[in-house]
Amino acid sequence: MTWSSRRAARRRFSSYGPVDTELHYYVPRQELVDRACAELLGEDPTRGGHYITVWAPRQRGKTWVFQQAVERIRARGDFEVALLTMQPAETETTAERTLDVLARGLRYALGREFPELAAWRDLENLFTSAWFSRPVILVLDEFDAVGEPFIGHFISQFRSFYSRRATEAKRESGQKSCLLHGLALVGVRGVLGAEHARGSPGSTSLTTGFNVQRGLHIPNLTFPEVESMLRWYERESG
Repeated sequence: MTWSSRRAARRRFSSYGPVDTELHYYVPRQELVDRACAELLGEDPTRGGHYITVWAPRQRGKTWVFQQAVERIRARGDFEVALLTMQPAETETTAERTLDVLARGLRYALGREFPELAAWRDLENLFTSAWFSRPVILVLDEFDAVGEPFIGHFISQFRSFYSRRATEAKRESGQKSCLLHGLALVGVRGVLGAEHARGSPGSTSLTTGFNVQRGLHIPNLTFPEVESMLRWYERESG
């Protein structure tokens, strides 16, 4: 391998978007990935997972953590798993167009057709055996891009789904009337109707009308984590 090709293949640091583990220096953050999986799967994955919120500033690694969690859960083979961005909903001003962002995201993530969603009540039939053959793990990234008039509708529907599943506690997850097993709403800010913080600004202690949710805190990299990347760079740079 020539010097130029070695240089071209060398990893680099990146602070834009999710990390590519084959191209960038990175910290595995395995504990965070483990926690994300545990929340989505639940204490007993045959029964049901949790619906969680994840609010943190940009470049904390939110998307990357959930990409890793989604890959791991998908590899199990017993869930249908979708991670999609709600960013396109930022400019939408109607419920129908906002719901279409979700439907299109599912079509892209899972590679098959889903019904058109013209009204909020259509969500009730989406996560059923008519469209899914296994329990569903859903991660909605950039959820705070959704227009505030529509966030409350999403939250109300998700709360209803969770409550319905709770009334069917004796059924295994795949036998419940609603197949939305685990849900993560990911964004850079808390959103109206989804949370309000107790205590100081930026607190991750949550109380809300969306009272079924739990929070996952994504901290900044620690000094030892940053140091480990620098040492990695030094080893590869000679």
